[in-house]
Amino acid sequence: MTVTYPIVTLGEGEELDPDWVADVTESANDHETRLGTLESPDWIDYTCTWSASTTPPTLNNTTRYNRYYYVNRKQITVVCRFEMGATSTEGVGTYTFSLPVAAVNTTGKGATGTWIMNDSGAAIRTGVAIIETTTTTLKLFTGTSPSAQLGDTVLTGTFATSWLQFTITYEIA
Repeated sequence: MTVTYPIVTLGEGEELDPDWVADVTESANDHETRLGTLESPDWIDYTCTWSASTTPPTLNNTTRYNRYYYVNRKQITVVCRFEMGATSTEGVGTYTFSLPVAAVNTTGKGATGTWIMNDSGAAIRTGVAIIETTTTTLKLFTGTSPSAQLGDTVLTGTFATSWLQFTITYEIA
C-alpha cells in the first residue's frame, strides 16, 4: 500500500525519518511565525525630523505620533502626526520630513501619499506627500492650484496651535 503525505510519498515498507520530519516541522513553524509577523504588523515608533530649507521649525512641547509598519518585505506605511505646542514656531522655508527606512531610488517617479493640516482653525489644508528626488525625505505639496511645496509662507494661522498629519506607503530600498 502506498501512503501519500502532503510533501512526500512513501512506498510499501518505507518509513519517514523522524529527524527529517522534525526539520520540516521546525521550518514550517518558523515560516508561519515570520508570515504571522507580516500579516499582523506591529507599529514601530520612530523620530521624524521636520526640516526647512532655511531655518527648521522649533517644535517645543509638540506631541508627535510618528510610526510605521511593514506592509510586506518591500513596502512600508508611514503615519506621522505633529500637534504643535504653545511655544512652537514654524521656521523659514519649505519643509521636508525624514523617512524611517530609505525608499528605493525611483529617479523622480516616487511614491505619493496624503497630508492634512489644521492651520490653527484658519484653514484646513490638504495635499500630496511625495518622495521625489531623494530616498530619505519626503515633501508636502498643497492641493490648491497652483500647487506649492508646504512651508512657512503657505501657513496663515498660528503655527503654535496647529496640527499636521501625513500618510504614505512606499517601496523600500
